[in-house]
Amino acid sequence: MKGIGSFLEDVEAYSTDKEVVQEDHKETLHEQALRVYNKVLEENPRSSNSLVGKGKALNGLKRYGEALQSYNQALEIEPQNTYALRGRGLALYHLGQYQEAVRSLDKALSIDPKDIYALVGKGTVLNVLGQYEEALGSYDMAISIDPQHFYVSQAWTGRGRSFYGLGHKEKALASYEEALEINPNNASAWVEKGVVLEDLQRYSEARQAYEEAISIEPKNITAINNLRRLL
Repeated sequence: MKGIGSFLEDVEAYSTDKEVVQEDHKETLHEQALRVYNKVLEENPRSSNSLVGKGKALNGLKRYGEALQSYNQALEIEPQNTYALRGRGLALYHLGQYQEAVRSLDKALSIDPKDIYALVGKGTVLNVLGQYEEALGSYDMAISIDPQHFYVSQAWTGRGRSFYGLGHKEKALASYEEALEINPNNASAWVEKGVVLEDLQRYSEARQAYEEAISIEPKNITAINNLRRLL
């Protein structure tokens, strides 16, 4: 199956097509991908790969209802498509359909139990549902599969949320530090680490954590507001 990330190759293939290039609008990467996938689907409406790619682009544009529709179409053609199941889970999560999101991610994991992205996604949904122990199991599985995988930083971040939800602040802090060891540019981990440090009344360190988050994401509203409160 063609990798979903390879949509840039499709963009390049169509970049000289004057009928689709828009001179008056600087497209985002997701907009460009969506345009390309729509053109591919005009020629081959039953391309499950293109439907998945379209869903990914729509998720990136926060058009979750349309993304869900695209993933559902892909799954009608290829029911075992783990990319579609995983992307569908993400769309459902953002639409607030948490139980259905878990079911979609579980189906993806029944096909590929070592899908790190699906494991982290499932943990994220379980955290929202307050099922922190179950979320920890999902994150721990992701970490055990490939501890050095770049996305495992998100697993450690989610693990921190789980421990925080369970009231284990020191364990949460340790998880955020593990996340940042793998990816120092994980702004969410810096923000959430700051929250825990505040709770532990380690205000100077909390300020430093928020400053780190803002240096990575200058428009991170949570980090900005939290830092302002501590100044």
